[in-house]
Amino acid sequence: MSKTDSDPKLGVYKINEVYKKDLSIPNYQRPYKWRVENVRQLLDDLNHHCINQPNSTYRLGTLVIHKDKDKCDIVDGQQRLVTLALILHRLKDTSIDAFLKKDQFAHPFSQYNIYHNYQLIGRYLDMLDGGSRQRLLKFIDEQCEFVWIELTNQNEAFQFFDSQNARGKSLAPYDLLKAYHLRAIPSDHPNKLDYVMRWERAIDGKPSLDQVISKTLFCLRQWSKSRRADEFTVKQLSVFKGVTLDAPYPYLNAVRANLALYQEHQANPWRMVQPPPSPFQTTQPLIDGELFFMYIDHYVQMYHRLFDKDQGVLNGYFFNLWCIKDKKQISYLGAMDYDGSHRTGDGYLRILFYAMVLMYYDKFATHGLDVALSRIFNWVFRERLDKERIDWGTIEKIVAERDGLFDVLLHAIHPKQIANFIVMPLSKSNGKSVQLAEYLSVPKP
Repeated sequence: MSKTDSDPKLGVYKINEVYKKDLSIPNYQRPYKWRVENVRQLLDDLNHHCINQPNSTYRLGTLVIHKDKDKCDIVDGQQRLVTLALILHRLKDTSIDAFLKKDQFAHPFSQYNIYHNYQLIGRYLDMLDGGSRQRLLKFIDEQCEFVWIELTNQNEAFQFFDSQNARGKSLAPYDLLKAYHLRAIPSDHPNKLDYVMRWERAIDGKPSLDQVISKTLFCLRQWSKSRRADEFTVKQLSVFKGVTLDAPYPYLNAVRANLALYQEHQANPWRMVQPPPSPFQTTQPLIDGELFFMYIDHYVQMYHRLFDKDQGVLNGYFFNLWCIKDKKQISYLGAMDYDGSHRTGDGYLRILFYAMVLMYYDKFATHGLDVALSRIFNWVFRERLDKERIDWGTIEKIVAERDGLFDVLLHAIHPKQIANFIVMPLSKSNGKSVQLAEYLSVPKP
């Protein structure tokens, strides 16, 4: 079979060959996060091999590269490449100066770790005599090498890395989304770095980007178009890609009008109605660049406002019943920990519940929320007491029901449309959860 331009280019390169290439850290990459313990381990490994096997090849790992014209974007290997460059710089090797001088370490996390790791490297190398440092430099230059895997298609490079990576956390699809939307923001935009920092904090925050993007917004945007939402992967990035704000399309007029009202409120809050208007809706057309980051941040904050275990809005809404043991009020958030809630299928039900509550709150705020929570909770979790097995197909099936509660909520223009929805009661429970049966007043089997 003949090779094509899209086939991976494989090679093994010495260190000095690697840094001669036009290496670049793309926007979708996370900041430089190696800590001193990671750096010390690499230094120990290099020094050990230099002393004990000075003439043997030492392989530092694999680099996955996306080749974009003459530029080599680092898809996998950033942490080790940056650390090795810091070591070489401290050993007075100038071949890595071009790589380190590039404007690609602006993130405070990167700067903090680079500073502290460079100090550690200095202290470590200062403990070696001049001859040992020279031998270590020679060993790194002449005996150390990387496996080089180069692809010309960005998605293929990302997928290759994701399938091969077994070390730590792989990149997620939303990392590529970050890159796509950062490209739409001018490099001199005063808030560009702030958007990156907010994004990085949200990756492992509460809620995480995975909860908000992959498990909530992705589902709502897909379901609103009668499409499945099995899993958010790089193949579905288009769900979160939009158009420019100045695109000459009439359907964007409503988006522009909402944004103008929001900006007016931000500039003159004392002249406008309270609470401040939101320029976003979950399923709206998206605008590339700055407004995308604002859209995601808006729903990160809303998710936290609703579902935070300590201060979430849902902590203040309780089941209207006193049949529970000890006569304690149970909030809707507290009810999430019912017996059996750890099962995979129950996790799918929670995804649906949270997504529907967020969509309701996005439309109607707290108007009629007490009744809406009762309807949504009953409609979603009755499935647990009715079916022996819950899988993702179960979720897709009930979401797709014509005139089901999700369908009603999607098209609702007034809270009473949700309040008037009748959830058919079950005649008996299947015994999958005693507590859930009590919450839903379903008779025992």
